[in-house]
Amino acid sequence: MSYVINFLGSGIRYWICELPIAQFKEMEQIRIKHHVDWVDLLFDFDFLQHFGYQHWNELAILPAQMGFLITAQNKIEIKKGSKFLSKFFASDLLNQSALFPLYQTSSSLIKLLKQEQKQQLILLQIEKGLIAKLKVNDERLEMEDLCFELCSMQDLSFISSIDYKGSKLLIKQDDTVSISSRVYLLNESQT
Repeated sequence: MSYVINFLGSGIRYWICELPIAQFKEMEQIRIKHHVDWVDLLFDFDFLQHFGYQHWNELAILPAQMGFLITAQNKIEIKKGSKFLSKFFASDLLNQSALFPLYQTSSSLIKLLKQEQKQQLILLQIEKGLIAKLKVNDERLEMEDLCFELCSMQDLSFISSIDYKGSKLLIKQDDTVSISSRVYLLNESQT
């Protein structure tokens, strides 16, 4: 039998990127001259085209990553067919008010290798809607076999993935709209 896990609310889609230092410095001069933020430049197709990029994902060193923000408004639904088996808020995963952990969680870090002569950055979009729909094919879904992997980046805490019985569940569907964008410079000390 198939079970569905829905993440509803706000999430993130992000790209870990690198730019050659010389190109980054040239972009920085333009940014300062025009008094604009990095987000206004790096999410601007015309600006990127000037440097030979068609889309910001061409700056990425890894495919786009997704996360489900851990907030009191974001909901997680677990369904079997049209029947709800469980509904809870993402913030419940932090187990802040429970005597015993209600859900199994693990923590992970975003790992980056420092590259000489490269400026590393994260391009991030905050999205709303159905952040992820995951499926579990099992006769009986056991909540204790679900493990929510928690991660943080700057001021954001999010679920980066879910494992079921040791296997990572893949996103089958998402349906979101982007509501804002951010840029995080990771190794500014080189510039």
